[in-house]
Amino acid sequence: MKAWRTVLIGCGKIGAAYADDPVMAQHYRFVSHAQVLAAHPGFEWVAAVDHVAGTAQQVAERWSVSHFQQGMDGLHDRCNPEVAILAMPPGERIAAVESLPGLRAVVVEKPLGANAAEAQAFLAYCAQRQIAVQVNLPRRADASHRALASGLNDTVGRRQGAFLVYGNGVTNNGTHMIDLARWFMGEVTSVQALLGGSSAYREGPLNDDMNLAFAMMHHDGVQTLAMPVSFAHYRENMVDIWGERGRVALLQEGLRLAQFPRSDNRAMAGERELTNDAPSVETTTIGESFYAIYDDLWQHLEDRAAPLASPGENALRCAVVVDAIRESLSRKGEMVPV
Repeated sequence: MKAWRTVLIGCGKIGAAYADDPVMAQHYRFVSHAQVLAAHPGFEWVAAVDHVAGTAQQVAERWSVSHFQQGMDGLHDRCNPEVAILAMPPGERIAAVESLPGLRAVVVEKPLGANAAEAQAFLAYCAQRQIAVQVNLPRRADASHRALASGLNDTVGRRQGAFLVYGNGVTNNGTHMIDLARWFMGEVTSVQALLGGSSAYREGPLNDDMNLAFAMMHHDGVQTLAMPVSFAHYRENMVDIWGERGRVALLQEGLRLAQFPRSDNRAMAGERELTNDAPSVETTTIGESFYAIYDDLWQHLEDRAAPLASPGENALRCAVVVDAIRESLSRKGEMVPV
């Protein structure tokens, strides 16, 4: 197995620090880029970079990385990376990639850009240099989520609608849930901010990110309704799909998959109901999905004909949807085409 020379740029929470969370470790084998880079034989971790003094050194010493530095100056000459992990703010990414002429691929944290235009500019630059872009939407590479997507027609039949719950910002965690809705329900054709029951509020790690209720119309006319919850009280990012033959829900931020098949109605003769009080619940493989994103990228680097599980173009579509939701909010809830 060829090991591609790889640099981690950004050693914060998702870069490395989440590896120290003992509760996350009980459910996720991989929760940071550092853990995957230290374990995956297809990537040779040659350098760690962070703008905060001492952070890259701490990560390098912990994970036995041979080189660390505080900025990008001279990194190419010292390490000549072939893959860059961009766990850094979107606005800084093009400059980082420009300084590394030997790059073949990047793994990018979401959001791909502060808005769709910034995301498009980054993708255009990478395309010009023939750099593959894999975005860290790990559910796209997860085996259990892929199995659910491919079997939804058998599980729930024709979709009637779906519900999303998210927190910490529509650009932040909302991107994950919007991506699941697009994957499971079909492409989004229009959106509408819902202002009657839940006012928009700011909360989350990204500057100026919003939390608001909204509706998405999909290509076949079905809708997904989304509601934010404040993580100050509890966390949840979930999707709940109702079809003609049953219901499925990804709960506990994707750790659990609950299925609710049809059965005879207990209150009326000749009617049907869903077993909402007695679901079949299983644990997903999302705890391995971070590693799977890298596995998928390695396959693509070995064979460019192999499609990426989470390519930049897919994340760009999510950014377009988020922009449309924000536009609808600014228009006081008008429906906005996507």
